Amino acid sequence: MGDTLRKNFPVSPWEAQRVTEMASAEKTSEAVVLHRLFSVGLNHCDTAETLVQRLRTLAFRDATELLCDHPLVAQVDIKQGTFTVSLRSGETLILRKNGEVIHG
Repeated sequence: MGDTLRKNFPVSPWEAQRVTEMASAEKTSEAVVLHRLFSVGLNHCDTAETLVQRLRTLAFRDATELLCDHPLVAQVDIKQGTFTVSLRSGETLILRKNGEVIHG
């Protein structure tokens, strides 16, 4: 996961209970549940520009994980070390194995 930061923030009693229930049902920790929920929430706040910024900081293999099931992504085409990413907005991103990202 690389460098991590710790942040404290308040949650309502209902939210805390729901996280506890999810952790119990999934047989994992509350921290794992909170991290996943936080990541999913941030993905829903992404724009094409923030997605491009994130892709530029990731290794090619890690980009695959980000793009999989991302709410902005309609389709990913992988050919010869290049991802062509079609966004739901109609925009296209091209990610090359050398790290270059083109937003068109």
